[in-house]
Amino acid sequence: MKTECSLSIKLSSWRLAQLVLGALLVSTLIGAVTASKAPPLRTPGLANAGEGRGFMSISGTEPDFEISSEPSFVSVWQGSSNSSTISVRSVNGFNSSVSLLSVWSWPVPFGVTVDLPSTVVPPADGFGTAKLTVTAGPNATTGDFVLTVIGDSGTPEHELRHTLDVPVSISTAVTAADDFKIVAHPPSVSLANRGPGTSATTEITVQSVGTFSSPVVLTASGEGLTLAFTDTGTPETTVTPPAGGEASRVLTVGYASMASLRWSVIVTGSSGLLTHTVTLPVQVAIVDCLIAVATYGSELSPEVQFLRSFRDGSILKTRTGSSFMVAFNAWYYSFSPTVAQLINEHSTLRTVTKLALCPLIRILRLGSAAFHFFPTSLEASAVLSGLVVSSLLGVVYLAFPVAGVLAYSSTARRTAQRLQTSVAVTLVGAFVVVAITTVVGGPVILMTLATSTLVLGSVVVSTLLASRVILRLLKRV
Repeated sequence: MKTECSLSIKLSSWRLAQLVLGALLVSTLIGAVTASKAPPLRTPGLANAGEGRGFMSISGTEPDFEISSEPSFVSVWQGSSNSSTISVRSVNGFNSSVSLLSVWSWPVPFGVTVDLPSTVVPPADGFGTAKLTVTAGPNATTGDFVLTVIGDSGTPEHELRHTLDVPVSISTAVTAADDFKIVAHPPSVSLANRGPGTSATTEITVQSVGTFSSPVVLTASGEGLTLAFTDTGTPETTVTPPAGGEASRVLTVGYASMASLRWSVIVTGSSGLLTHTVTLPVQVAIVDCLIAVATYGSELSPEVQFLRSFRDGSILKTRTGSSFMVAFNAWYYSFSPTVAQLINEHSTLRTVTKLALCPLIRILRLGSAAFHFFPTSLEASAVLSGLVVSSLLGVVYLAFPVAGVLAYSSTARRTAQRLQTSVAVTLVGAFVVVAITTVVGGPVILMTLATSTLVLGSVVVSTLLASRVILRLLKRV
């Protein structure tokens, strides 16, 4: 019985290994096919990613396009709607159709609908516009969110893509007969590229609802920011709107040092039993690779420069890579500002993180080398690089802890065996979807889901296979 069980495990592991090797072989075949009929893809990048205003300067002489929004931020009350104009500007005579798609970054608000025309055709060296409308239901989720607008043009073999992040703030509706509400203009504060010690202003307006005309105490708060109303020089002031009218105060926002990707200012207005707040996103100098910058102490460190070069010079040049980065960025930036701040504040944690990142940097260098395996087919290169990196991440970081769990739990071993097969099948299915979407074309969201599944599936399969190899080696010792 023991011999039969051992033989079954060996055959199961061999089948899984065949599946993974088969996926790599299919990647090679796709690279050969696409390389034979498709020219190298031009770099679309992520235009204005994380910045909701202005155009990104595009160099070169080939036709291209740029996107921006005005206003850069959408503020909407529950039970109402608001809009922003999405502009598509032609560069170098570009006059093709641009497909527009809007996708919420995590977290996703509920009870909110987005209306955006699907296509825009700008005239050569001119502008095309589309109206982005956000409608919040009466019970919509309140808070601050990010809506990513994706512009695509061309064919899968010669595609142009740019994205734009539009901050969206959803506030609680005011329903009282005599009340007030607070509005900020502009509704967000940008300190990008101004440097520490500089500031920007926004006008805080208290609007009377009904016959309200009582004094309202405004208080501004925001961790890591310097805040002051110009009339008092402090974060607190008092304003009295006339009945049916409004009154305003100017708030100055600054920061002393860079410790986060984004901050926010909360302005609270109080009058008797009435209290309302408005939240203003504050975008400071856009810094990516936050954890690496905090760990290695500088954006100019070789490790940070390599990470950015690999991402911008390789991964973002492909549709598969840039689609995966949409999901990755939503996950990474949900926690990295907090982790980066902790690393900045604790030298011991910085040392531990540096040791933890050392294998990751080496794995990514191998992934970078694998990316050049298909020099004339960037899409196949991105898939192969992703498989190499995700598989090695599972082997290096997860295999030994999982092996420890499997060694002491027969239930865990049975669960791992069942999970191994199902995940391997899912991995192959995701690979097929990526291959078909790359060659034939398809929605951005489908490519994002497929590439994310491919990466996660590779991590799980490699972890389980490596952990079982470790257990077998330990039994022989």
